[in-house]
Amino acid sequence: MPTAERLLIRTDASPTIGAGHVMRCLALAQQWRIEGRRVTFACSELPAVFVDRLRSEGCKVVIFDAEAGSPDDAATTLKLAHDLDAVVVADGYRFSVDYQRAVYGKARALLVFDDFGQIGAYQADLILDQNLGTSEDIYVDRPPNCMLLLGPEYVMLRREFLDTAQNRSEVSPAVCNVLVTTGGADVGGFAIRILDVLEEIPEPLNITVVVGGASSGTGPIEVRARNSHHRVRSIENAANMAQLMAEADLAVSTAGSTVWELAYLGVPAVIGVVAENQRLGAAALERSGAAVAFDGMTTSAAEELRQVIRLVCGDQPRRSAMIKASQGMIDGMGAARVVSTVIGNLV
Repeated sequence: MPTAERLLIRTDASPTIGAGHVMRCLALAQQWRIEGRRVTFACSELPAVFVDRLRSEGCKVVIFDAEAGSPDDAATTLKLAHDLDAVVVADGYRFSVDYQRAVYGKARALLVFDDFGQIGAYQADLILDQNLGTSEDIYVDRPPNCMLLLGPEYVMLRREFLDTAQNRSEVSPAVCNVLVTTGGADVGGFAIRILDVLEEIPEPLNITVVVGGASSGTGPIEVRARNSHHRVRSIENAANMAQLMAEADLAVSTAGSTVWELAYLGVPAVIGVVAENQRLGAAALERSGAAVAFDGMTTSAAEELRQVIRLVCGDQPRRSAMIKASQGMIDGMGAARVVSTVIGNLV
């Protein structure tokens, strides 16, 4: 098999860091495999549910025992890259410039994912930042031949979203179906906090709560659901996430990579910042009109969320405007663009 056919993705998922890195890399892996190319995921932390998911997609998964971002990690990754003669993808903020330096120029090529320059300095062949509002100025500390892929045109969506029709043209007169999603890990019990606020809305709602495979499960949510005057169901690690989004009149989500899936499907969204690395992206999405953001890390987060939900639920024109702002922001070709760039320029 030609050497350009192999991709080695170094990333992790856990209750602490969530699953966003793995899931956006899965979108890249799906596109890479369209023509029978091979993908290997190398992970030091990965819950079993994600191991199963990646293998079901035809990817090989290697779990190794090394501290993420450490010299041992870099050496293990480089050995795998040599064995496979593969392009290396590193997605995670723990892969510092020292880690990159151990791989850059020694593997076939190195592609580094980042969000608004979280890593700070780079030794890579290509940097990918899919966020709205990112810029070249953030990535000045990089090799002169390092390519940049910046902005929502490089948002990589998994096949389930690309296969879902984008037919949302009119907003519902009232919010009836609410999707609550907290990403791969429900950081700080965020889902329960959202349910507490939704409980104050007197009109009956159909609420679907989705928690990811890196979370602690749906037990506390199910207890809360039994005492709610709304109709609440909980789903762990949903296999039909695109369908659930398409059915929602409103989504309340953490401000991770899920926001791009919601925007692609035109779902009005209230997004909560629960990690510092989400702040700039959430603010940019709010400025675009596609979402309404709130700070989920402050002591007044519940009150801010309460005000935002009341605003959005009671304002049909605002929700209509959110749908229109989302349309056209993401065309679904991001993964194809990234693969084309890698194949055409880095190997």
